[in-house]
Amino acid sequence: MKEALKSCDILITNATYLDEDLCVCQAPGIAIKDGVITEIGACEGVQAGERMDGEGLLWMPGLVDGHTHTSQQLLRGRLLDEKPVIWKRINVPFEAELTEETSELSAGVAALEMIRSGTTGFLDAGGKYVPAFAKVYAQSGLRGRLSYMTNDNPGMPAALRVEGEGALARQIELHQMLGGGLLRATFSVTALTAASEGLIRSMFSYAKE
Repeated sequence: MKEALKSCDILITNATYLDEDLCVCQAPGIAIKDGVITEIGACEGVQAGERMDGEGLLWMPGLVDGHTHTSQQLLRGRLLDEKPVIWKRINVPFEAELTEETSELSAGVAALEMIRSGTTGFLDAGGKYVPAFAKVYAQSGLRGRLSYMTNDNPGMPAALRVEGEGALARQIELHQMLGGGLLRATFSVTALTAASEGLIRSMFSYAKE
């Protein structure tokens, strides 16, 4: 028999929530303890550290952005009327000019937009100053995966191109720096068409390890 809930950190009353089948449901209470939902339903007599009236709101799991470009946030509104191919003409030259300071600003815009929209997790496509991204995201409380923009294509700007072992070394350093918390590192290449076979194979090897 399930043990009755006695206490929680947060109790949301009069809650309307989205369940795992994407159905909108009603619940007299949602109890949260140690950052985990422990009860959805009747919560009479439960001692709560904080009580919140959930009426008029829809409570739902955090969304996950599976493909975000932190480096391109300051371009918003610039690309809507442009014709292809914007990647070579606009995106890449723009990202090549980013500094650590503007990278932090870009991450701040991205974090605020995700929090505002109910997004709590993300997978970044890769950037130039990733530690600057990590600094901002660590303060935001978001869960995410970060990676460097990794390619050795001679056609890419020098500021975004990295050769041989240097590409692997900085990915390993990022992995060690971030550890295993809310932010983690991924081993990746920018695109298969922007990386040599040797770089692709070595990156996949390290990712597997």
